[in-house]
Amino acid sequence: MEKDKITIASITTEKTEKVRIADGEKLEPQGGCCIYRVPKGLRKINKEAYTPKVNSIGPLHHPHHHKNELADMEKQKIRYQTEFSKRITDETWQELIHFVDLYEQTIRNCYEDTSCTFKLKKIDFITMILYDAVFIIELFLRNYFGMLDFLLVTPRRTVISCDLQLLENQLPFFVLNELYRLAFPNRETRYPSFFYLSCKFFFSDKQLSEIGVRIEEIKHFTDLRRYFMTTKLYQFQEPTWSRGSVTDVPSAVKLNESGVKFKCNEGE
Repeated sequence: MEKDKITIASITTEKTEKVRIADGEKLEPQGGCCIYRVPKGLRKINKEAYTPKVNSIGPLHHPHHHKNELADMEKQKIRYQTEFSKRITDETWQELIHFVDLYEQTIRNCYEDTSCTFKLKKIDFITMILYDAVFIIELFLRNYFGMLDFLLVTPRRTVISCDLQLLENQLPFFVLNELYRLAFPNRETRYPSFFYLSCKFFFSDKQLSEIGVRIEEIKHFTDLRRYFMTTKLYQFQEPTWSRGSVTDVPSAVKLNESGVKFKCNEGE
């Protein structure tokens, strides 16, 4: 009977033999986590809305895990890496590699899905981050300088822009910003800030005015979109014919019928 006794050791062995945990695998989000999986409930409603269509950025939809149409854009990343290399020296390239290598664990910690990042070996992870980051930087530079590129032609540009703003399809903003700074340390003469390049790409049809956010506050492009949607960072260019006047205002009766409540000023 004693040999059939259930103990903590026996139930631990029973469980761990069925659920394998690799050495060094982290089982909970780490400090600095800012890139999350979309909750399953939301994803079930409209899976396509949260899944990149043509371009995978970061580890969560990396072709290493998903062999599908996203893999086609990896060839364009190689093309962009080649073009980007014409802008910088080999020594600068080594600085970029060194930065990602130095902050590898910090970057990994930005992702909530630790199992996904854990599957990527060091060389695979660093290569992915660099190629994805260089693709984004080169894309933004080509957009800024008005270069001819089929990736910047609608509707492909629109699809890429949407993909770059999906929550699960992100690189930490500090990585992109620092790599850009290392690549172009003396950018005053030709290259604007990476923050401006980002705004120019995503909000090119708007007149940017005061930007009250500091770069270190932006976590990634989804966060940048959220900031623009919730904060008055820009204003539409006001047509000259409408200045000083307000047009097409519904009557008080129609406003009241639509649910608008009116309140008299005190003393009037």
